Amino acid sequence: MKSKERRADAEIPTSTLADVAFLLVVFFVLTLTFAANRGLDFSMPQTPETPTIDPVESILVEVLADASLRVDNRATTPEGLLSYLGEKLRENPKKPVILRPADEAPYGAMVTTYELLRVAPEQLKLKHPVQIALPTRSETEQFWQ
Repeated sequence: MKSKERRADAEIPTSTLADVAFLLVVFFVLTLTFAANRGLDFSMPQTPETPTIDPVESILVEVLADASLRVDNRATTPEGLLSYLGEKLRENPKKPVILRPADEAPYGAMVTTYELLRVAPEQLKLKHPVQIALPTRSETEQFWQ
């Protein structure tokens, strides 16, 4: 007598596959760690001496705590700043302008001064744009403190 063999279905049960995939996604999301203070990895060249900044090489524009302006250690107005810039940039059009706001200076005063420097070539009819530099806190502490 021949025995009847029971053949298994050729189907793979996939009803729980979605549940397993969802649980894996939840597991990996919950165990993922974020590095909040991680930045770009790059190496800076090691120079033994710190560079010196010659005040003649640049124009220093400072925004003080009371929103007043000072250019190259002299108090000025926005109109005075424009005329001073025109005079200096006609001598050397590639001279950079360093915009240094005080820590207590209103943000709006710094933005207004930046915009004034940005549109200065149009108002003064200069051929080249003004090179505006905003120093970082560490640069400010290193060179001006």
